[in-house]
Amino acid sequence: WDGFAVDDAAVLARLPRKRAGDTLHLTVERQGEVLQLAVTYRALSVPQLQRQLVAALVGACFVIFPLLAAWRKPGAAARSLALMGLGLGLALLPAPWLADFSMRSLTASLTSLMVFLGVAALVQFLLLFPLPRPWAEEKWAARLLYTPALAVWLLLLVRIWATPAPTAFIHRALPLLTGLVMAAYLLWALHLLLRNYSRTDRQQRRALALNPMIWGTVAAILPATVAQLVNTFSPQASLPGQTFYFVSLALLPMTWAHSLSRGPVPPKAADQQANVTVRPA
Repeated sequence: WDGFAVDDAAVLARLPRKRAGDTLHLTVERQGEVLQLAVTYRALSVPQLQRQLVAALVGACFVIFPLLAAWRKPGAAARSLALMGLGLGLALLPAPWLADFSMRSLTASLTSLMVFLGVAALVQFLLLFPLPRPWAEEKWAARLLYTPALAVWLLLLVRIWATPAPTAFIHRALPLLTGLVMAAYLLWALHLLLRNYSRTDRQQRRALALNPMIWGTVAAILPATVAQLVNTFSPQASLPGQTFYFVSLALLPMTWAHSLSRGPVPPKAADQQANVTVRPA
């Protein structure tokens, strides 16, 4: 790989990134034969640039709408929703082009941290809204909730900065562990979402706009799930407009922020209002 062995992960990770028009020289050993290949990098195509632009707009929805809801209805649930929006929004925003290894590693470290915190905050939000658990606002509950995400992030941090030699753990166990932790958070969040909805009556659902929240969630994840299933079981098949199915994900922060904005006044603000004494003029 440009004169370096492919198993020298530390050196390869620190090579400057290529630009459009640069050439990569590869030496390939195949069936006892040595091949010399030259690969020229090209700029992104128009469809690729369009997809990045649409992904940036969807990511902006994840950031903006929860922040607006947190501004209108401050509280623990609003803070967790805002953190969720920041984390998942960064996962959709295109990564900047950085040639320097240190800057690339720093960006990857911060982005992965926010993504893991965002997924954990997703669960925390559903523990607090619309039916808050009494223990969910305790410090020990938050520490217990975020510990698995931070533990996996620390393992990724070692891989990003130390760039260890490729092993079975690096290639298989670590991605599998990351996927299991993320899946556990998402399944827990789905369970809480359905449980919260089933424990509210028709009047509460109307007052808190829980019906748009639940149906917005279904509409948000269904197209992306269908596209992923098609890619898994029939990689050569392609649905019309499949590369833009993720646009529906923007419904999730919109409907969730709308429901939070319709929610009750946070307990602290309610206590302050209850303590106000009205004096006659």
